[in-house]
Amino acid sequence: MKKFLPVICLFLLVFGAANASESRDESVPQLKEKIAKLEAQLKNDAAIISAIRDENRALKRQIRKMKRAALAASLEAESSAQRPAAAEKARAQAETQAPAATEKPTDAKSVPYSPSNRSIWDNVFPF
Repeated sequence: MKKFLPVICLFLLVFGAANASESRDESVPQLKEKIAKLEAQLKNDAAIISAIRDENRALKRQIRKMKRAALAASLEAESSAQRPAAAEKARAQAETQAPAATEKPTDAKSVPYSPSNRSIWDNVFPF
């Protein structure tokens, strides 16, 4: 009985391997057909994906144009509503800044450091 089980296992293993090799020989042409079909499908899928990407790019461009147009319209409406107020603001700022721009420092210490004020000794003794 102990030897009967290994003999049956060996028998199944030998016939199983023979069947596998026969099925493998039969399946090679079938596998080649499947590969050819899959390659054709791959080409079709690549063309479809390319078309979808192109359409997606075109739609994104349209969306950007629409957003720009909406932003420009809102800015134009906002600026046209605030033009009188903006003009008054600009005038007020110009009036407040004009006197400050005409005043000049008279003290030598308050003159800002500029390249025209430099001397050779500034480079020799930088401290």
